[in-house]
Amino acid sequence: MTGNTFRYLPVSVGEQTYGIPFGSIKQVLKWSALSAAQAGAPPAENQPPADEVTTINLTRLFTGKTHVGEHSHVIVVDAQGQALALVVDRVAPVRDAEASSYFAMPAVFSTPDNLFGAAVRDENHLVMIIEPSRFHLSPHAAGSQS
Repeated sequence: MTGNTFRYLPVSVGEQTYGIPFGSIKQVLKWSALSAAQAGAPPAENQPPADEVTTINLTRLFTGKTHVGEHSHVIVVDAQGQALALVVDRVAPVRDAEASSYFAMPAVFSTPDNLFGAAVRDENHLVMIIEPSRFHLSPHAAGSQS
């Protein structure tokens, strides 16, 4: 949080909207660009090297669905100094929330299985903030997870 606002990137996974802290984001990539590279097309300049990034498909993790659609995006974040790619269904424009709308999760909810570090009241709904530092990655994490 900087000053009186908290900046985050709203992402959709299934029917739910979550947020990713803006300061943790390294890159936002369209899934279609990554798929083209895997099919033999020349890689885009901003594509992360696949062997250096752990990938977690949040759509599969949160909804059980394995389909990645044409509007899907990959959000590359810094998770404790390691690159982590999160696959989401959709991305919305960056939002700023007033500090009074930001609620840190109480310690009782801070478990290794809980990926949410806070919540933000945005208009008439609550957006759970995915905290990249809560993903437990091995020191040499690489490859793909679901």
